[in-house]
Amino acid sequence: MDKKLSKKASYGVFIIFICVVLFSGCETAKGFGSGVACGVSSIPQGVSKDSFNLWQSILKADDWVKKNLW
Repeated sequence: MDKKLSKKASYGVFIIFICVVLFSGCETAKGFGSGVACGVSSIPQGVSKDSFNLWQSILKADDWVKKNLW
C-alpha cells in the first residue's frame, strides 16, 4: 500500500513540477505557446509541399517507365 501511495505522490510531484516550470514566467508560457502554434500552423504547409513533390516524382517515374520499358 505504501508503494502505491509513494508512486502516486511522486507522479503528483512530477506533474506539479512540470506545471511550475511551464507557467513560472510570462516568457516561458509565451515561448511554449508560440512554439506549439508555429508547429501546428506549419503542418498543413509541409503536407501540401510533400504531396506535390511526391506526385511529381510519381509522374516522372511513370514517364520513365513508358519511355524505357514500353
